[in-house]
Amino acid sequence: MRRGNNSGQKPAAPVHSARSFFVPTERLAMLFDRKKFFDATRAAFGTLSPTQVAGLNSLLDSIAADGAWDRIRPDVAINRIAYSLATVKHETADTFQPIDERGGNSYFESHYGYLTRKGRELGNDQPGDGARFHGEGDVQLTGKRNYRFAEGRIRTLYPDLVNAVILRTGKAFDLVRFPALVKEPDVAYAIMAAGMTEGWFTRKKFNDFINATSTNYFGSRKIINGLDCAEKIEGHAEHFEKVLRIAFVLDLKPAPAPTPAPATPPAPSDEQNAQAPAPAAQNSSVAPQAEEQSDSLLDEIPITSETKEMGKAAGRRVGRRLIGPGTILLSAFEAGNMKAITIVVLIGLGLALLIYFERKPLARIIRKLFTGEGAK
Repeated sequence: MRRGNNSGQKPAAPVHSARSFFVPTERLAMLFDRKKFFDATRAAFGTLSPTQVAGLNSLLDSIAADGAWDRIRPDVAINRIAYSLATVKHETADTFQPIDERGGNSYFESHYGYLTRKGRELGNDQPGDGARFHGEGDVQLTGKRNYRFAEGRIRTLYPDLVNAVILRTGKAFDLVRFPALVKEPDVAYAIMAAGMTEGWFTRKKFNDFINATSTNYFGSRKIINGLDCAEKIEGHAEHFEKVLRIAFVLDLKPAPAPTPAPATPPAPSDEQNAQAPAPAAQNSSVAPQAEEQSDSLLDEIPITSETKEMGKAAGRRVGRRLIGPGTILLSAFEAGNMKAITIVVLIGLGLALLIYFERKPLARIIRKLFTGEGAK
């Protein structure tokens, strides 16, 4: 794809307000603290115009709402976002707004028209396609084939965005029929984010340059346009990385307050006991139930992860030892051998009674039988 806007001149750009297309607004502050972000950005780059602030807010809204960033390491995500913002700063001539490539229709047709080699490579096959599909958006998407491809990928990756654009504009989400949709802030962001992640523009992608083991801002320019202005954009990315690390937050929601323990009432004094009336008799046919107390040794064992694992292991050992008797019993039923059935049933009943009554010497025998461990 051809890149544009490298002259440094600032073309006129409409001011887009911040928009979110994924989730409700209250989640958007979870990624970056806006005050810290803009304070640090002004310290790094100088005064920001209202147009730049609106553009950056729109980008931050989309970044915070895009679940794709949640699937990679935070430090890698911050570095990729830093380079994304640096790229948008350069490609939009420092406006942070989706813009048109500089030039008029005659220029676009002479460079991308359907009769030109470049135009045919871009999929422009009709008169006027060169001008119709000139560079637009945050990274200057160019050519009919690329518009059609971007539409398909956005439908797959960002279905909520598609619905939001349809509701907002009243138009079908068709970038070939309505190429100006590429300049919608959320669409422009999606093209930039997905394109740099998946390698739409030059087949180079984020993971080639910014990953868990290295960060190469200079080389990352190859994702968009060779090494054109690579050093300049590298400097922008380094500034934005510092800004984002200052403003990054995991969660701005306050932690839930701990539930207070119920207050223990003070013990009544002897004087109060003497004055307290006797409790009235309950006219009920149901006798009051005494507090249940279990005499089982199992109730004294604390339930922890270790005891759970011990229980699972013991269960597996017992299961292996029960397979043999179970097989014998099944075979006896199939053969109608009542003597064998009686023997197996009596053995099982005896074991159950021994376990129930918890006789210590016999418990050691049972433990040895089922676990293979010696009595202690």
